[in-house]
Amino acid sequence: MSRGTCLGFQMLHILANNGRPDTIVPAESYNQSLSLQWTYDINDDSKTAKLFSLLPRDERLRVQEYFQNVNSTDNWHHFGVYPEEYEQYPSLKSFFRILATSTNYNDRKNKPFVALVEAHKYPIYGAQFHPERLPYEWYESSDLPKTFENIRAQQYFVSFFVDQARRLNSHAFQSDAELNMFNIHNYPVTFAARYVPEEDQGYYFFYDHDFPPFTSGKEAHKPKVGHRLMAISQAIAKLNVTAEILQMQ
Repeated sequence: MSRGTCLGFQMLHILANNGRPDTIVPAESYNQSLSLQWTYDINDDSKTAKLFSLLPRDERLRVQEYFQNVNSTDNWHHFGVYPEEYEQYPSLKSFFRILATSTNYNDRKNKPFVALVEAHKYPIYGAQFHPERLPYEWYESSDLPKTFENIRAQQYFVSFFVDQARRLNSHAFQSDAELNMFNIHNYPVTFAARYVPEEDQGYYFFYDHDFPPFTSGKEAHKPKVGHRLMAISQAIAKLNVTAEILQMQ
C-alpha cells in the first residue's frame, strides 16, 4: 500500500507518468481551506471507490455532501496537477482515477486542480490536501475550520490509510525488543514552529559524523537545513518502493 500527500501526491504523478517532472505544474493554493468537487460517484454501489469502501452507503453520502459543501481541506501547495493533464498523458489516466478536484478561490481563471485520486489496480492513493494536519493546527492565520465534524471527516482518510497498511503489510517485528529498537519514540521531537513557519513538530534524522549534535542555549534544538535535507533524502529513498510498484503496471 502506498499513499502520497501534497508533495507525495505530486511525486506519485511523476512516477506514474514515466518520471516526467513536467507532470507537475504551478497550481497555487497556499494556506487555503477548499471544498471538493466530486468527479467520481462514490455512492454508486456498482463501482464504489476503494478509498471509501469502509463506509456504509449512508455514511458515504454524508461524507460526499460535507466535503462538497464545506471549505474543509487543508491546502499548502504551489504546484499540482490539472485534470487536462490526464488527457495529455494517457499513462496518468490509465493508472489513476480522479475522485475529486478543488478550485483555488483566488484564481481568476477558476481552474480546478486534481485533489484526490486512487489507482485503478493497486492500493495506491493520493491527496493534494493534508487530511492529517487538522487536529494539530492552532494558527490563528489558518482559515481551516477546526470543528468536530471536520476533524471526524478528515480523520477518516487517516484511518483508512492505516487500515490498508495493516491489511496489506505482511512485515512484522520478531519480538517486542526488536520493535523497541525501531520505535519512532527513540528519537527526539523537534518543535520547529519558532524556526520554520507553518511547522509544528517533526523528526529530523541525521548521522552524527555529518552533523554536530544540538547544543544548549539559544541554538538548542534549532533544525538545520542539513537535517531537513537528510530527512527528505530518506523520504525519497522510500519512494523507490512506490516506483517498483508502479513499474508492475
